[in-house]
Amino acid sequence: MKIPFTTATETAQKQITNGTVLGGHLGVTQGYLTYTYFVVNPINGTGHKVIVDAGNGKVLYTSEGLPMASLASSWKGHGSWHGFEGSWKGHGPGGFWHGLFGS
Repeated sequence: MKIPFTTATETAQKQITNGTVLGGHLGVTQGYLTYTYFVVNPINGTGHKVIVDAGNGKVLYTSEGLPMASLASSWKGHGSWHGFEGSWKGHGPGGFWHGLFGS
């Protein structure tokens, strides 16, 4: 891991127009150490998954935007964004993400 979390966060945020990072974590994606972030564009109401290589800082994946309304229904019952983040962090790129973006 050569790239700091905060640097990778800035990189992920820049991938999405008007991007705001709501959460992220360090994990393994297809055998590589990566940071995975949930980035939203509050202007058009979309959410994206962005994966950044923790070794070189390159963006490996940016999902298409999904409407926040569909994301909200996917985590209904989790409570607030804080509850959603806790659930997401606990399950890594699978769990919540698996149903929305694949893993």
